[in-house]
Amino acid sequence: MGHTLNLSIIIAKFPRPVLWFGAGVLGSVLLARSLPNEAFRIGRLFEASNIAHADSIPFAVAGKPALPKTPGLVMLSDPRQVAQIETTVAVASPLPITQTLAGRLAYDENATSRLTVPVDGRVLKLVRQVGDTVAVGEPIIELDSPDLGQALADSAKSRADMALKRASLARAEDLFANQVLAKKDLDVARAEQAQSTAEFDRTELRLKNLNARGRVRGQTFVLASPIAGVLTERNATIGQQMLAASGNVLATVTDPAHLMLVIDAPEADADRLAVGMAIEFTVDAAPNERFHAKLVRISPQLDPNTRRVQLRASVENRNGKLRPEMFARALPTTDASKTVTSLPSSALLQFGAHTIVFVSRDDGRFEQREVAVLVQQGTDVWLRNGIMAGEKVVTAGALLLKSELVGQ
Repeated sequence: MGHTLNLSIIIAKFPRPVLWFGAGVLGSVLLARSLPNEAFRIGRLFEASNIAHADSIPFAVAGKPALPKTPGLVMLSDPRQVAQIETTVAVASPLPITQTLAGRLAYDENATSRLTVPVDGRVLKLVRQVGDTVAVGEPIIELDSPDLGQALADSAKSRADMALKRASLARAEDLFANQVLAKKDLDVARAEQAQSTAEFDRTELRLKNLNARGRVRGQTFVLASPIAGVLTERNATIGQQMLAASGNVLATVTDPAHLMLVIDAPEADADRLAVGMAIEFTVDAAPNERFHAKLVRISPQLDPNTRRVQLRASVENRNGKLRPEMFARALPTTDASKTVTSLPSSALLQFGAHTIVFVSRDDGRFEQREVAVLVQQGTDVWLRNGIMAGEKVVTAGALLLKSELVGQ
C-alpha cells in the first residue's frame, strides 16, 4: 500500500510527456538486450548461404557475364519448352575465299541437244511429250516431207545408175582385152562409172545428214533424239509447217543428271579464282542442304554492262533435286580436302565477350561450348574450334537455354 502510494506520488510530480519519454527509453534498452543473439544467428546463416552458392553465381563482381570454368550442362525444367528447341547437324566444309555470289542453274550444253529439222515438212505426229524420258534414237516428232521423198528417190536412182555403169565398164574392159573396143571407149566407160559412184556417194551422204536411215516410211521424216535424257522443250503442233532454213528448235533433250552453275563474279574477285576450284552453293528449294560444283570455265573478258566475270561450274545432279533456272547462292572455296566445321549463324549466341553454341546430347541435356569463328558469310559460319562435324547444335531456342543456365 505504501509502495503504491509512493509511486503515485512520484508520477504525480512529473508531467505526462516526461513519463512517456522515460517509458520509451526503458523499452528500447530491454529490446536491445534481447536481440544480439538472434541477429548474430541470422547473419551467420546468410553468410553460409552465400559461400555455398558462390560458384553458381553467373555474374562477376564487375557485373559482366563470365563463363563457367567447365562447360555447362542444361536440362529444361518444363518438358513443354522442348518444342521450342530446333537443332541441325554441323558439317565439314572448305573455307570460302570470296563473299557469297549470285548464280543460277542452267543446262549443261555438253549433255544437251536442241533438235531442228534438216528438211521442210509438215508435222504429222507428236510422239513424246515434255517431261518424257527418251533413249538414244527414240522418235520425238514425225513430219511429212516431200524433200525427204526426193532425197530417197535420188539415192535409189544413183544406186541403179552406179550398178549399170559398173556392168558397162566390165563389158568394155572385156571387149578391150579382146581388141574389139578402142581405148578411148574404155576410158569413157571408166569415167562414167566414176561419175555414177560419186553421185551415189552424194545421195547417201544427203540421207545420212538427214538422219533418216532406218526411220523412213515413204516420205515420213522421224525426228529422233541423238542422246538419252528428258524432253524439256517441244515447239511443234499437229499440222504445223516446218522450214529447214528457219533454224527453229523443235525439241530440246537434256540429261538432268548434269547441270551447269552460272555465276557472275565481281571484277575484284577474278584473280582469286581458278579452274578446278570447288564451289558450294544453296538453293531456296533446299535451304538447309549444301550442293557442290567444280569450276570448269572462267570467261576471258568482263561483261561491259555489269563489270563482272562469268563463271561456269559443273554440277552432278544424280538425285534430281536441282532444276535448271533455279537461283543459287554460291561460295568458291579453298582446297576441298581441307575442311573445317560449318553451321548456321543462328546457332551462335553472345555471352559477354564470348561466343557460345549449345550442343544437344543424347541424354536430353544441352552442353554449352565456346567457339571461335573464322569466316561468316550470309547465314553460315565456319569455326576454328569448339564443335565437331556431325554434332547437333541448337539453331532456335538458344536464349531459353541461356536463361536456364543463368538461373541454375
